[in-house]
Amino acid sequence: ASRDAVVRVGAYAIVPAVAVSQSRAFAVGEDGVAVYDRGARRWLPPIPLALRDLAVRVGRVSAATNLIGDVVWVASQGRVFVVGTNLRSVFATPFIGEARAIRVERGGANAYVLTDRWWQVGTTGDARPVAPGEMPPDALLMPTAGASDPAIRRAIDDPLLTRDEALRTWPVISAARGATSSDVWLGTAGGGVFHVDPDFHRSEQLAFGLREGGVLALARTADGIVAAEYGPVGAGVMAPGVVTEGSDDLTRWRWHALSEQVGAVRSLALRGRSLCVVGENGAGIVELPSSATPALPATVVHVVALPAFTAMAARDGCVVGTLNGVTVIPWPRGDAAGDSLWTSSALPAVNALAAAGDTIWAGTRDGVYTLVGGRPTGPARSAVAGWWNVTALALVPGGLAVAGRDGVSILSSATVERIAVPVASVGNVRALAADDRTLWVGGEHGALAIDLATRGVAPVPLEAAGVTGPPLPGGDFVNAIVLAPGVAWIGTAAGLVRVRRGADGLPR
Repeated sequence: ASRDAVVRVGAYAIVPAVAVSQSRAFAVGEDGVAVYDRGARRWLPPIPLALRDLAVRVGRVSAATNLIGDVVWVASQGRVFVVGTNLRSVFATPFIGEARAIRVERGGANAYVLTDRWWQVGTTGDARPVAPGEMPPDALLMPTAGASDPAIRRAIDDPLLTRDEALRTWPVISAARGATSSDVWLGTAGGGVFHVDPDFHRSEQLAFGLREGGVLALARTADGIVAAEYGPVGAGVMAPGVVTEGSDDLTRWRWHALSEQVGAVRSLALRGRSLCVVGENGAGIVELPSSATPALPATVVHVVALPAFTAMAARDGCVVGTLNGVTVIPWPRGDAAGDSLWTSSALPAVNALAAAGDTIWAGTRDGVYTLVGGRPTGPARSAVAGWWNVTALALVPGGLAVAGRDGVSILSSATVERIAVPVASVGNVRALAADDRTLWVGGEHGALAIDLATRGVAPVPLEAAGVTGPPLPGGDFVNAIVLAPGVAWIGTAAGLVRVRRGADGLPR
């Protein structure tokens, strides 16, 4: 199996430690180590680490690498993680005390961690205490540069060098320097990592991954996804306007700053660069900046001030499920505001939507309702008598997949087929996504993929093979799924998961 068949991407906006080699730079975030290929100028798949509970937010983390950057040592509160970046291996070694410094041999065979004494930690995680006379001479160790280094000091002292596209300045909490004074890397508390040249007064923000860590909703772009984020499990935080854009190949990321008009974002829909956002205070449409334009704080336009829960993109506009029915917000047309909004007759609260042509299906606690003709004038009709508490909908060839209290079914014009999904293995279903060949089901305990031709069921892996350590809190709590050629994106309470798909559309 490919090493990147399953990749989990967590939060990397807070960077309490950075390390630099000739070929790579490393940003230590709350959910692991992000790896930047300096030659190709792009991000590589991250290496997950259980760092969120090791005082990452207060910056008590150190990191160092060797000359070629094939191993990075990360120390925090009595543990050292030895990360092999080529083989994507991780070894964890406990030791006594809190790390105050790390020195690495130039050849990379060993690192030396200072607590109340020096410890030697090898590339496989083996550790032993080192007597003062056993320490290698400085000539055999990688140089270190802290806040007292002149180049780093100049970079830290100039707040304009850690200002992002939205003109926000981020405080520096970690720093590292390459071979020259113009090669400085700064980790910030919220803005990710910046590559800084203090000699010529220029910098570049290299955003990677998520900002908060939890993903509530996803929408498909031309070559990736847009994710609505929220705070980590247990934090009880909904972050208004936190929207992140990432590419399928994981190399490009962008953090968008939306206004807080709609509140914490619950659902997303996208058409071109027009992003429909649904939040606790209502819904509206915002134009996402392109790669050639700055990501200034975006104002939501055409706002509907109704409690809203879900959205989907349709031909004529963004279809929004609200507390009392369905509202369609027209897509912007150049400088014009577009056609007027329309709203369905009263329905129960709409939790799920699907649409084809001029037909809209709305999933509610009382069942699935069909709205025909685009601009309904009469009451919507119930599609399935007795079906209740609908949580997700997805169009499949010849029918409509419906997730509700009793499981997952496929409705056609003449029949209702109950799919033999082992619902107990995924818990309450929260997300459905389908294409011509497969139906993917996500719930509170994981995800499944169904072959629509054979009705065969395959479990969806949410962690890469070989990942060790305790499961991430919320790592299998699936909120959203988006399918694309070759990949599936899964939004969980503990980050994004990209799963590669085979020719049959199922997980590799």
